[in-house]
Amino acid sequence: MRAFLITLVLLQAGAASALDSLPTQTGAVTDKLGVLTAADLREIERAAARAEAEGAELAVLLQSRSGMSDHRAYATGVFNHWQLGTATSHRGVLIYLALDDRAAEIILGDGVDDDARVAAAERIMQSQMIPRLRQGQVGAAVVVAAQRVAVDILGVQPAVQPPVPTQPLLEPRVEYERDDAAAPSPRPSDLPLPNRTANKSWWVAAGGATGVLGLIGLALSRWWLRRRPPRCQRCHHPMELLDEAEDDLRLSEVEQAEERLRSVDYDVWHCARCQEVQKRRYGAWFTSYSRCPQCHGITKQSKQTTLQAATRHSTGLMQIDEHCQHCGHHQQSTRVLARLPPPSSSSSRLGGRSGGGGRSSGRGASGRW
Repeated sequence: MRAFLITLVLLQAGAASALDSLPTQTGAVTDKLGVLTAADLREIERAAARAEAEGAELAVLLQSRSGMSDHRAYATGVFNHWQLGTATSHRGVLIYLALDDRAAEIILGDGVDDDARVAAAERIMQSQMIPRLRQGQVGAAVVVAAQRVAVDILGVQPAVQPPVPTQPLLEPRVEYERDDAAAPSPRPSDLPLPNRTANKSWWVAAGGATGVLGLIGLALSRWWLRRRPPRCQRCHHPMELLDEAEDDLRLSEVEQAEERLRSVDYDVWHCARCQEVQKRRYGAWFTSYSRCPQCHGITKQSKQTTLQAATRHSTGLMQIDEHCQHCGHHQQSTRVLARLPPPSSSSSRLGGRSGGGGRSSGRGASGRW
């Protein structure tokens, strides 16, 4: 299995002691340094609870150092030691930070490590976590990462709330519902017994309608901001948006391929006064394509074929074929499939938490700051 291969590499690198001293999971958040505030912990635990309601597991680990140079391998070892997710679905995610090493990892379980969600993890790492970590906003980085992982990777339905004041770098974000403050209850003799089922249904319907309207509002806002003419950076005159035929003349071959595959959309703005041209790039929210290592376009497709199914007694083998729709780059590799767990497991995590049986082959996102 992948975890076994990782362990061999660690042994060869002289890092066996790091694996022997993997930390104990103490809950959804294991903060070995105590840097997270009570408010940070509440937000992260709320995201983890909503992920658990969807049959997934979200965990966070903060410590000073990993004790080894390969932080991805170390974080994968922690994931498999904690057995995040279940043995049947492997829908777990670990957000890992080694603050003194200035290293961050998002490790995906085998059930959520398809290319689209790996790309989502990379976006969360590079656009949400790393900028905040560079400004010393550790709590904000972990909170927003947990919220985005829950929604973008683990399938939690977002609930839109009015933006709340945050630190300067933090953008208005999707928040989870907060429980209303409890109002004084009338005496039982004052009111008839309420219809709890009807009340619950009403609140569920109202919450769903609010979420749909919020998503529509976000989409309209994004569309309006995209179509709003920018001012020329040279002469400050309003620019004009070129049509598709004209903007293709301004795009490179790989950019045209990205537009053809709908993995990326480009807007080209032109200044009629000084002839300045401004190009804007918009990545698709959901796409099956990833970045090609040769032409660097979002034009690579991956196909996975199981060559040998895993059993409870032996690992399996999967073949991965990657092909770029633009430059034709092709790469074939194999991946070891984790051995299936026994019907019942007596293994347990220290601290009273029983292992769920989830596994990870180490896919995800890495960041340094």
